[in-house]
Amino acid sequence: MSPDRLRISRWETRYRLPDPAGGARERLDRLLGGDVLAMLDTGLARTGMSPYEEICIQRVATQSRLPLDLPDSRLGAEWTGDLVAAIQAAVDRGGPGVVRYRSRHAAVVEVVSNAAGGDFSRAWAWTELGLWPDAPVAPGRAAIARAFAVLVFEARIAPSVLSAIAIAAPARFRRLLELAGPEAWEGVAEAAAEALARAPVQRGETSPAPLTASPRRVDRSPMARCVAEAARSVALPLRTLRAAARLVALEAEPAAAGQTTEGLIDAIVAELYGERQRPPLTSDAAVPARAGEPADAPRARKRPAACEELPLPEAEAIVSSLERPRVWTRFGGLLFLWHLVRELGIAAEALEEGIVRGHTTRWYLHGLAMVLDELAHDDPAALAFAGLAPDRRPPSEEEAPPVPSDQALLRQWRARIVAALRHRLSDPPSSDEVLLGFVGRRRGEIVVDPAWIEVRLSLDELSTEVRRAGLDLDPGWLPWIGAVVRFVYG
Repeated sequence: MSPDRLRISRWETRYRLPDPAGGARERLDRLLGGDVLAMLDTGLARTGMSPYEEICIQRVATQSRLPLDLPDSRLGAEWTGDLVAAIQAAVDRGGPGVVRYRSRHAAVVEVVSNAAGGDFSRAWAWTELGLWPDAPVAPGRAAIARAFAVLVFEARIAPSVLSAIAIAAPARFRRLLELAGPEAWEGVAEAAAEALARAPVQRGETSPAPLTASPRRVDRSPMARCVAEAARSVALPLRTLRAAARLVALEAEPAAAGQTTEGLIDAIVAELYGERQRPPLTSDAAVPARAGEPADAPRARKRPAACEELPLPEAEAIVSSLERPRVWTRFGGLLFLWHLVRELGIAAEALEEGIVRGHTTRWYLHGLAMVLDELAHDDPAALAFAGLAPDRRPPSEEEAPPVPSDQALLRQWRARIVAALRHRLSDPPSSDEVLLGFVGRRRGEIVVDPAWIEVRLSLDELSTEVRRAGLDLDPGWLPWIGAVVRFVYG
């Protein structure tokens, strides 16, 4: 239940009115259907809940003593206050009847992960969010099929969701690989590629070059490692492996969705499979469980005929591990510069340079963050600038170090961003370092969910000059990191 998207499935009201009531019931019904619900939405927004949080509550009960001699506006305010207090108390109290998600994206992760694990204890909340049917769904293949339907519906974030499950619950990810059919994996991969390709890196512009770089650009991702481990121990259909490889590529380089070639997918499959040379297989063939093993060799383990043949992971451990860390940084305002990265076309240039030089766009953005200010390579702001969670390894540790031409390019981008800042701000400091520090050095909390980055700052960090320049407005969807970005003060 986000404050700006209040949904009430059922509302029951009982009145105890004086006799004679003189039309009080009709008056209260009219207030409830109009002013009270409108004010309830506003009242919840003032409770301190994040405006993007999803909160599901099964039941709230409250009593209100309303003086009927008050005018409608006062009466509605009194009633709304009681309802807001009751909802806030229920949220604070928690319990099995209250489910909180930091974002809708986090809810999608739980739906897919728990469907794989057979945990439907919070399915009522998924139904409230429109992610799950009212009717019970049988555990196993039926539940996984429904989870893949959710991924198709939320196609733009599907690669990030699957990557998050591979990190937090690799056994459940492997269940998805083994139990979902090739058609399900292909459907998600095609939907994700189409959704990401609709949002080019720069408006009206996409990279003209195909993404043909080495598959080693993507084989370090957690999802790639999980796919590789499964492919080397269990016979998987080649179609499943190719679809998973495509999702690996989309998670590593979401901005290149329209440039991913079949050759790259073949190379990633070979890389995940663990060999450079292997005999060609038909699309329906199963990839041998071990590198070099002929396709018709006997297997130690067969593809399971029913989901019950795979052990279920521990539910409680998975729920806690799916909660991504929330960390603080002194450089929260650095992420305001995403607006200029988009405006100046730097993200598109980073994609093109990466295609030529064999680096990911995230590597360039991470390097740019570190030349914009004196950040450590693992500072949460530097990682978030590249679209990464604070518990991910920095790109500088996973890719080759910058050569002089890379360093020159990063310095050039920094100079362009500084010039754009001077143009936007009314009275910028004369020193470039002071200017960047004025904008970027703001204490903030970084909250990262799959395809979602939220920067939370206190009201003390609010700057009217930064606001007038439009730098702390929500950037929304940023295709070069494949994430929605929000700035929240409070």
